[in-house]
Amino acid sequence: MERAGALAPLLLALLKKDPARRPSVDAARKLLTPASRPPERKTKPWDQVPPAESVTVANKQGGITGAYSQAAGKIGGYAGFGIGAVLDALTFPDPVLSLGPLDLTGDNRLGNAALGAAVLGGLLGFVCWLVGLIAGARAKSDVVTLAPHGLTVSSWRGNQQSRLAEDGTLEPHGPKTFTLRWGALERIAVEHQKETEPAAIAAWFRPADKPSEAWCTKHSAEGREGGGLWVHRDDATSPRTVNPERLRTP
Repeated sequence: MERAGALAPLLLALLKKDPARRPSVDAARKLLTPASRPPERKTKPWDQVPPAESVTVANKQGGITGAYSQAAGKIGGYAGFGIGAVLDALTFPDPVLSLGPLDLTGDNRLGNAALGAAVLGGLLGFVCWLVGLIAGARAKSDVVTLAPHGLTVSSWRGNQQSRLAEDGTLEPHGPKTFTLRWGALERIAVEHQKETEPAAIAAWFRPADKPSEAWCTKHSAEGREGGGLWVHRDDATSPRTVNPERLRTP
């Protein structure tokens, strides 16, 4: 009773040994002072939560472009190195490269092969590097957004969604986008599918909001062993995919 405060009169009345002397519901309400009444809990649907600051995670365009050009340059360089070595070893003693009065040739078949590998590897590597640079500049990053209403994922992998433009025509190069409403989920987590694989976002849906097989196929959602779905995953081979580990702090 020392801690009862404004609730003391009501508690004393309710602790009467004789049930007949205990207050009725209406009488108990009258004994509750405004200060002792618990505040009313106002609940709102998830889609009506007041907007707050969202957190968006995406890869920088410079990093995507650099990764594309580097990968393409390596492939072109290795391919040119191998092709040049084989071709120029077979063409000995013909010159590896003839530029007007200038002939580049090795002293023997091995020298020709080494020179051809260096020349063709460098040229092809540079050309592929330029191609990768252009492709990387055009590539788009996946985007993962944490917002008060849910988690939104926009992915450029696989077949991209066609979108209707304002004039009614189709825009064929839009990302595949979906939003997981917090109210539809039981739990969500960032986990590793396997120890050796990158991180992924796992989601457990409420029974009434479990997505259909068509939705899972459309958005590349895969079943998780033990329950739940993998709804977004990092791909270490693609610089466009977002590492979900970056969402832990936000």
